[in-house]
Amino acid sequence: MKNFVVMVAALMFETAGTDTGGGTAEVVEPKRAEVSAEVKAAFVAGELAKRTEAVQTAVTEGHLVASYGEVEITGKASPTKKGVVGPYLVLDAQDARGQLALAGKLEPATPKPAEGDDTRTDAQKAPGACDFFNYGFDLDVRAKVRAKLMATLEGPDKAIAKAVASLVANTGMDEASALAFVKTQRAKAGLAV
Repeated sequence: MKNFVVMVAALMFETAGTDTGGGTAEVVEPKRAEVSAEVKAAFVAGELAKRTEAVQTAVTEGHLVASYGEVEITGKASPTKKGVVGPYLVLDAQDARGQLALAGKLEPATPKPAEGDDTRTDAQKAPGACDFFNYGFDLDVRAKVRAKLMATLEGPDKAIAKAVASLVANTGMDEASALAFVKTQRAKAGLAV
């Protein structure tokens, strides 16, 4: 399967660029080539075959959706200054059964003892579906609180200008209508206008 991944990566991307002398490498971003549906399907099938029986069954029964995804490392972020993209198997849970199949268990990991030896088993240390849900849920809540804090620091003028610019760019509203809309919504939410 490793050779298949290399083949997929080769089909998808061409990279060029070498050290320019003087010790600095030219930054080269990957040139994307379209990956055919057949190659994507073969990759997904091959990767899915490596997963547990529970995951395979969950996909068959519709509790998980398996699809082709890509991870990109840009040339700017790469230590070699050459960008690369690699495929991976995306598994999206559609319900609690899918979550359970991915996590292997529902209950959260047992917390590490505050003092003394850690005598938990590997199963007790392993995260469950609840851990992953809680992490994602917490990120969502924190993002909302962070946005409110940032708006407080920036002041209402900057927040209003951002919201107006977003509405104009994404909805086609004219600036005056967008400004009136944003101010009305902020007033309803109890925010400064």
